[in-house]
Parts: sequence; structure tokens; C-alpha cells
Amino acid sequence: MDLLAVLLHRLDAVLVVPGGPTMIQRDEDRELLPASFREEWPIVMARTGAEIDRAIRAS
Repeated sequence: MDLLAVLLHRLDAVLVVPGGPTMIQRDEDRELLPASFREEWPIVMARTGAEIDRAIRAS
């Protein structure tokens, strides 16, 4: 998951887990997501591999 976190950071990307949360790295990213993402799925701040792992397990 640490490698995934680095990749997301370098690509300035978000991670969308089907049936789970959408993970962002910065609070500003929330505003860039389509309205359907913000309304239908939880959005979680996850910057590290451990945070990504916790968010997936919690969903």
C-alpha cells in the first residue's frame, strides 16, 4: 500500500475503491470530484499506505 500511496501522490490522483471509499490526498481534491462521488460514496483523506489500508478495511 505504501507504493500505491507514492504512486497516487506522484500522479496527483485519487483512489476510487468500487463499493468503498474514494480516497483523496488533499482536502482541495474533494471539490474536484464529480457531485455524484461526493453524494454517493464516502470520501476519506488517505496519504499513506497504512491510511489506505485502514480505509479499505473500514468500508
